[in-house]
Amino acid sequence: MIRILFYFLFIILSVGCKQYVDDMIIEKFTKIDIEIQQKIEEKLKKRDSLLVAHSDLPKLMEVHLMTKAAETSIKNYRIGLEKYLRKNSSDNTIEKSNIKIQMEYSLGPSGAAYRLEDGLRSFVNKLNNLESDFNFGHVARHGNEIEKFEGTEAAKKDFAHLYFENTKSIAALAQLSELHSQVLNLELEAIEKLLNK
Repeated sequence: MIRILFYFLFIILSVGCKQYVDDMIIEKFTKIDIEIQQKIEEKLKKRDSLLVAHSDLPKLMEVHLMTKAAETSIKNYRIGLEKYLRKNSSDNTIEKSNIKIQMEYSLGPSGAAYRLEDGLRSFVNKLNNLESDFNFGHVARHGNEIEKFEGTEAAKKDFAHLYFENTKSIAALAQLSELHSQVLNLELEAIEKLLNK
């Protein structure tokens, strides 16, 4: 009887600890996502002021159109992921959706993460083709393109698996915000290079 009670208490404590840790993770990634979103807003303001001030330069508008296409890829992925998570989670929430549901959307038959990768790689390729001295690195990188992963299992992963495999839903959303931020960094860097010519 005591063993059964002890086992029962152990299960309750384990579940309680897991829930506490899960809640902490959700809180942490939500905070990270909010901070990234605030930085994105600052970058958008800077971009908009540069575009207004130099609207007579066609190449700036080309860079902007390329960036908008990449932003649309990220936005579509995020909207699709959020809808899929709400539809398939037991409590109709995004944050507490399990990893499996996020992976079904990202890596499953729809191949959403691969479409995102195509959009982001296309953006950087077009950007690099705009000027001979443009040599921007990819935003959607594979494990073997990241120096710190050299010689590790992560180096064998493609973009989709590196960023979305076994990733909590809330972390995947924060990752999308980070990718958006990186796209805006490239746009601003390209604009500054063009203005300095």
